[in-house]
Amino acid sequence: MTTPRALLGVFAALHCTAALADDREDEARTAACIDRYNTDPAFRDAQNDILENPALTLRIRPVGLSLGSADGNDTGGSGRRAYGGGFDADTLITLITGGHTRTGLTAGISGTGYWTPDRTYAFGGEVRLGIGRRRYGVPLLESKVLRFIRPSKCRFERLDLGLDLFRWRVHWVTNTQTPGQPTTFVSSIATVVPSLRFSYADWGWRVMLSVTDVRMVPSVSWGASVGLEAFWHLLSISVLGGGYLDHAYVTANLGLRFEFGTGLSLN
Repeated sequence: MTTPRALLGVFAALHCTAALADDREDEARTAACIDRYNTDPAFRDAQNDILENPALTLRIRPVGLSLGSADGNDTGGSGRRAYGGGFDADTLITLITGGHTRTGLTAGISGTGYWTPDRTYAFGGEVRLGIGRRRYGVPLLESKVLRFIRPSKCRFERLDLGLDLFRWRVHWVTNTQTPGQPTTFVSSIATVVPSLRFSYADWGWRVMLSVTDVRMVPSVSWGASVGLEAFWHLLSISVLGGGYLDHAYVTANLGLRFEFGTGLSLN
């Protein structure tokens, strides 16, 4: 009995020693990243770095499928499915800077087009205005999670926190099967919509939540929605799900994501 216990004790000691060594290595790696990046030359170089602070983020979504909605969100229909796509363009206008952190105004526009098998066509768009905070630095989970996905000696992330003060959507929905081909105007608004995005050198993800979706025209209804996006290099996959009191919907899109220029600033 003594020998197995002794072997078990040796194994446990070796395991603890290896774990401690890994922790120290992780701490040293993170400290080295911080020391290397938090210098005046590195900060000056980062001012003109698209990865840290792009002037424009553009998503082109040519492939889309919507279940439960003719226009991707606001217009419902029993068993309805629609096909289409669109684009999104977003920017951050910096008002305050501090280190590698920027705070300012966010603005964005979107355009969409969908059609259904029963020849209903929907075209429209969205305008977004809000506030945002962007930070670039060493990720806290680099040593534990991201190195498991891909070994890295030093990895940096961009963290975008956004709060859209309002989102205004409009759509024109035309049913070509109905005599006279009437067009219905649809308008909705959402307020105080938070979003969170992590961006790395070649991949990232984003999440958005709204609990204040209000359709105003042609009928008044309250709703909520959540959006998820994952991107790798130029490829982007996004899913938007939600509903109103009279219908629920899920919309998925496949497209490309681009970043242009270096950040806009008013300070």
